[in-house]
Amino acid sequence: METCEEALTEYRKTRIDINRLKKQYLQDMSVLAVEAELTPNGTNGTATANGTGEDTPMNEASELSDADAVENPSAGKKKGKKQDTRTTNAKARNAARAKQAQQKQALAEHRRLDEEVSKLERRLENIEREFRQHVGGVRAKPLGKDRFYNRIWWFDGLGSTAANNPALGQYGTGRIFIQGPSEFDSDILKRREEDIDARRLEEEGQDGMLGPGDWAAYSTVEELEEYVAWLNTKGHRELALKTALTKWWTPITAGMKKRITDLTANLKVPDARRSSRNKTGTGHDISQQPYMQWKNKRALTHTQ
Repeated sequence: METCEEALTEYRKTRIDINRLKKQYLQDMSVLAVEAELTPNGTNGTATANGTGEDTPMNEASELSDADAVENPSAGKKKGKKQDTRTTNAKARNAARAKQAQQKQALAEHRRLDEEVSKLERRLENIEREFRQHVGGVRAKPLGKDRFYNRIWWFDGLGSTAANNPALGQYGTGRIFIQGPSEFDSDILKRREEDIDARRLEEEGQDGMLGPGDWAAYSTVEELEEYVAWLNTKGHRELALKTALTKWWTPITAGMKKRITDLTANLKVPDARRSSRNKTGTGHDISQQPYMQWKNKRALTHTQ
């Protein structure tokens, strides 16, 4: 417990630092984008009048022009104009090269920062996965509740590796579990709506109505998709629940598919699968699976 709390504190600090650095990078990228747009082809703008490049050759040319002008005034004027033209063109070329270099440098820095932002986003995703696993070590929380106060649990995301690499399809239970409403929640529902039982029977069906202490499970992606489509996002509870399911949809469904594949390869799966919610324990026998044979020996010893 204490280790999890310390880890969560570090993850929060790291997440704040990363978001701060990401924000700074995005601001710098905006400035660089503006600088690059000022010189889209590296040819905009004109040379400045007070350029300081190559002063010595210009002075020598001026002295020669003055000497020639004494002997031949008209020839001196022509040479002076040509020299001014060459100087202006040289300054323009230098300015163009400088702007092109500035644009190239700005674009290179922009690409570098963009890569850094992508790295930070991947770090945030990893931190989010680790954060969820350590939160599960401190207190197990359901993904949310639906309109009838059924709690939705995804145990694979609590302290397991299912969320680390969804592509591998790792899973613990490979299912979404539904816990029936507590007695307190049931009383609240009956106070708010007198014919709540009739409504539940209509929407959930006889097998789908869970009471206090009852559990059920969704074992296939199709069942889960049907349940998500049933949620009403206009309500706060079901909107939050759908958001949580959507956030972890990839590892959830990957675990479900991998579990079905393993069962198909190693166990005899019934030919007909029920598409509706089934209470835990119906269907094929999974009691011989390793995770179903675990017993809390410490608790058993304490009760004897």
